[in-house]
Amino acid sequence: MLKSMSCFYAISRMRIGFLAFLLLVSALVFSTAQDKNINDYSSLENRARSLSQRLNAHEALIAEILSRPDPISPKPSTPTPPSPQIDPPASQSLESVAPPGFMPGGRLPAPQYDQSQDSDTSTPTPVSQWEQPDVSLRNNGYYLGLIGASVLPLDGAVRWGGGMGGASMQFEKGYLAGVLMGRDFGFIRVESEHNTIHYDQKNGSGSAAVHPVLFRCIFEKEIGDRVDLRAGIGSGISLAQLNYAGKVFGGMSFCYDFLLGAGIRLNEALALNLDYRYFLTAASEDFKRLQSNLLTASLQFDL
Repeated sequence: MLKSMSCFYAISRMRIGFLAFLLLVSALVFSTAQDKNINDYSSLENRARSLSQRLNAHEALIAEILSRPDPISPKPSTPTPPSPQIDPPASQSLESVAPPGFMPGGRLPAPQYDQSQDSDTSTPTPVSQWEQPDVSLRNNGYYLGLIGASVLPLDGAVRWGGGMGGASMQFEKGYLAGVLMGRDFGFIRVESEHNTIHYDQKNGSGSAAVHPVLFRCIFEKEIGDRVDLRAGIGSGISLAQLNYAGKVFGGMSFCYDFLLGAGIRLNEALALNLDYRYFLTAASEDFKRLQSNLLTASLQFDL
């Protein structure tokens, strides 16, 4: 009886010990698993933090590289051609070659004057001393002129008046002299002229004198630095006087001329004009129309 109770007591004690052992082992296993989970979480967090720091560092490095200026590529250097090497003659020994600047007798070398440096540092000659700037020879503005001409008159006639007819007159060469004033606008000029035309009767004692006052418009075309082509037309009034057979015939009438010629610039203030003119007057009660060919030359002074 006592033995069975002791056995029962021993078995219950063993059962209690086994249960306590199981609880202890379970507690150890649970605590070990818990510690492992905590360690794994901390390791993952550390790795994530390290990866984030690396990403930030990489982004900072990329931003720094992009903000740098573009590198300047160096210019290709031109290779210096090798200087030719002149070998001394074989017959010349090293002892006979004198050092630079050596002079016989042990004297010091004389200083040499470099003329090339003096020519480089010399005062440059002003361009204006040798080359004059281009100045236009044409001068737009007012001008005065003196004119002369050789007159080749055509035949004319006087009228007796009262329906009694008249008498024809043939003339010899004459002359023209006058003055003019005008203004040049560049391609066109306007001028006024007063002159005297005189010619004598051929094979007789008669003569003719015409005093026209003309207003003229001339068109010009430049064909060079000094030469212009000219064409113009003029009109005005004239006072004519004809002497025939001891009598005087005259009167006032309109007159016209047509001009064609060339102008030559001599300098900035002087020009020579050579023209052909056809001059004619209207008829009056005392004479028929007077006509003449004029070969004129005028000297123009710019104001």
